[in-house]
Amino acid sequence: WFDQQLPFLLKILAAEQALSLQVHPTLEQAKRGFAAEEALGIPREAPDRNYRDANHKPELICALGEFDALVGFRPVAQTLRLFEALRVPELAWAAAALADHDGIRAAFTMLLGLDDATREVLVAAVLGGCSRLVESRGEWWLAARASLLAAEHFPGDIGVIIALLLNAIAGHDPLDSTAADVRRPLYWDLFSGACGHTYGHHSVWQMWQPGRTPINDPLLPWREALDQPGAKQMLIGRKLIESRPILSRIPDDSIIVTDRVPTAVPGAGRYRFVATRDEAGTFAFVYAPIGRSFEVRMNVIQAANAKAWWFNPRNGKAELIGEFPTTATKRFTPPNPGELLDWVLVLDDPAKNYPPPGSVIAQ
Repeated sequence: WFDQQLPFLLKILAAEQALSLQVHPTLEQAKRGFAAEEALGIPREAPDRNYRDANHKPELICALGEFDALVGFRPVAQTLRLFEALRVPELAWAAAALADHDGIRAAFTMLLGLDDATREVLVAAVLGGCSRLVESRGEWWLAARASLLAAEHFPGDIGVIIALLLNAIAGHDPLDSTAADVRRPLYWDLFSGACGHTYGHHSVWQMWQPGRTPINDPLLPWREALDQPGAKQMLIGRKLIESRPILSRIPDDSIIVTDRVPTAVPGAGRYRFVATRDEAGTFAFVYAPIGRSFEVRMNVIQAANAKAWWFNPRNGKAELIGEFPTTATKRFTPPNPGELLDWVLVLDDPAKNYPPPGSVIAQ
């Protein structure tokens, strides 16, 4: 069965404290690494062997309660803004390493190689900056809070600083969420590299109806909750993803040009913009969680012109805007400005003749 490979492993974790950081290769890296170690004759049970098989072992977590996590490296430009907000002079060399070629790898390697004395001074200074950011409840409070939590469980560890290079996310109980509240995490997750997204409704999971004891005040009977707009809009998001090639798609927030006021674009908190594209530059998606003008780097599309669409995540309708040169940046303004009116900008290589966004294609 399963070609002698276990297809998945289910773990049930009661995570009362911070878990370890884990690094997974891509599937291609795992295949190459396994083949190289096989060729060198390194025994598969050897303690210094990295690849015991050719699988990259991706992980998907489903949080059943409040859950904080660090997921993937944050774009360098955003981390540099976080370092600036920390106001920690001792981090200047790390910021310089980040800004250089192959910055994340360089900064990560240098942090791991610090001697004990330097590490202790740097960790103490960074924790002071994190405390200030948490108290301010500004743009970076969640990232700073993640480092403070790590320091509680692993005092003095360099992971306290490495955590600042990663995306901090927090799971919350969305008891009275609106449809807009559930759409935003859907697009944040899918555009940031997730392979799927789980939707639930407070009334449905407990199968509440009049006559049954409610838990945490459900608002309507579960049968009515099945038809809530947010549930149907999950399917709209899926159709958008499946309307373009799936397996070559990667996260890329660098498509979005940072505004003079960064908390406006790419935004923060519930107003955070995210972007994704395929590796060959034949299409790109930009999710705008609010009806606010934003600017994009058009050269993400590897063609002389890009075909642009607005995709409405509330009803699944797509509107062709036109074709525009890819030689510079361009500002786009969503059809409807205002709160809770999210949009997806879709850019295509015209030569690919992709269908309107949301029209599912054969993969």
